[in-house]
Amino acid sequence: MSRAPWLFVTVDEAHGLALVRGEEAGRVALLVSPDTPRWSRRGRGWVIAASRVADVLAYAQTRHEFVVISHRDRRGDAA
Repeated sequence: MSRAPWLFVTVDEAHGLALVRGEEAGRVALLVSPDTPRWSRRGRGWVIAASRVADVLAYAQTRHEFVVISHRDRRGDAA
């Protein structure tokens, strides 16, 4: 039995930001970062501080949900 990811999180450590996408991304972004989330049209998701990604994971664990996290490499030499 396979499950689709609940949320997708892309972390841009160089800028200290993370993009959260998925069906409940807006609600989760507001829960973990109530003062700062903003919608990114280009990224089609909610932008939060990268320091809040651990909070997203903790919340997902309480719901027994699957989250995919990737890290953006701006250098262009990632495999």
